[in-house]
Amino acid sequence: MSRLGFEIPESSIFTPPLAAIARMNAAGKHRCMLLTTGDVHKDFEQWCDRNPESSTVDYVVIGDAGEKMTYDRLNAAFRAVINGAEIIALEKDRYWMAPDGLMLSAGPFVAALEFAAGTTATVMGKPSKAFFEMALRDMNLRPDQAAMIGDDIITDIAGARKTGMKAVLVRTGKFNEETLRNAVIKPTHVIDSIARLRDIL
Repeated sequence: MSRLGFEIPESSIFTPPLAAIARMNAAGKHRCMLLTTGDVHKDFEQWCDRNPESSTVDYVVIGDAGEKMTYDRLNAAFRAVINGAEIIALEKDRYWMAPDGLMLSAGPFVAALEFAAGTTATVMGKPSKAFFEMALRDMNLRPDQAAMIGDDIITDIAGARKTGMKAVLVRTGKFNEETLRNAVIKPTHVIDSIARLRDIL
């Protein structure tokens, strides 16, 4: 973002892991199993065991685990949920755009665990209305003072519009013209590049 001219301090960044940790703190339970990728584990490392026993877990935290989402790991998560763990989804996107094409995101794996265990995940990221509301509170803003920018009509745009925010759909990444035409909830603006944000906000 800084390369595009947006200077955003780290203190202004609100993420699904922070929302999940806030929920865990409120419940007073912190033992978790992570199905995530990248450096997300750093946010949870004081509580989450990399290879916990399924019977000792309070939460199964699912993000975009990519190639780490193996059958063995998914089955361990299933056993933890059957033993009483709650599923926390850091997002519920269906897919995302990688350099070599579309790839499954966390949503399908969250749905698989929900179906197998007969339970419902708590979504702490997009498209959860609660996530957008927590982010607004963190920024001390009203919905009409904020805008969501994204390339997914369901998780980015619909989630923001249900919260009362402006929603800007960008024709990049996994944007699909047919999906936009058929969408029940429409964006406030549709742009070709985030370089146009200064013109519309």
